[in-house]
Amino acid sequence: MNKGLTHVKAGDPLEIRAPVWNAMLDAARGRQARQHSTGRTPGPDFRGVPILIRNDSGADRSQYGILGISGVVFAATDDGFKQRIVLTGETPAADSHEGKFAVLAEPIGDGDIGPAIVYGTTICQVDITDASHEYADIADGDAAKLTSAKSGPVQILWIESGTGAKWAVVRIGPKPPEPEGFWGKLTGSTADGTNRWSYSFTEVYKATAGYGGWASLTGGRSGTARNTIEDGNSPSGTLGNGVAVSSLDTDDYTFTLQPAPGDVIVWVRETDQGGATEYWFQYENGIDGSCD
Repeated sequence: MNKGLTHVKAGDPLEIRAPVWNAMLDAARGRQARQHSTGRTPGPDFRGVPILIRNDSGADRSQYGILGISGVVFAATDDGFKQRIVLTGETPAADSHEGKFAVLAEPIGDGDIGPAIVYGTTICQVDITDASHEYADIADGDAAKLTSAKSGPVQILWIESGTGAKWAVVRIGPKPPEPEGFWGKLTGSTADGTNRWSYSFTEVYKATAGYGGWASLTGGRSGTARNTIEDGNSPSGTLGNGVAVSSLDTDDYTFTLQPAPGDVIVWVRETDQGGATEYWFQYENGIDGSCD
């Protein structure tokens, strides 16, 4: 039976472990201070899952601020660990707190304990760096807002228009699976053996409806990609597009295999090769030539 946090009746014996009492006292003091603070919006209607967090960032943090989760107040060997979840939070840092943070439900002073949201729907500010972004994650060194991204653990349900720091309604949850590829625009080609080429590309997204509605993605991927159709090509035999090399050059005509042209939009996939990323796409090469 959980003796630390169960309700009691008049006359029942009351036993409170020291670590639990200290945490409850810190939380009560923090809440009392927050009730007198003008930085709190009265009566927030949260749909998220609140927990307690101690602000170890070194500064007071306002309501809807962001803390990266750094640990727990109670060690696993303490009685309080099994009786109440109380996390510790610090200024968010890249590579340490991506997908691992809390949005403060109330202002929390430095060293104080207060409620925060780690899962579900809440309000916060998001720095919109690209109008096409529909997700967000922590921003390195920023305890005031998240930053937008093409994917991440936070889905933006609604946000003010424009770019920059905007108020938003967000849903914190598991990071959605990455799509198995992305749209890329070919920008050039270089011979990579016989009947094979390497292609330069930039990542793009659909900005407007219809033909010609593609735009470069800010911060998107770019580099060198290869065509799977060309993978087995050689100076002889049958090419990846099904055409025999021997049929390209006769007494009557001369044709050659052509690289995928520039400005073509293709679906690009990533593969990991011993820690190095390779990019591949599929495009059926054309042939061109003239009669002799």
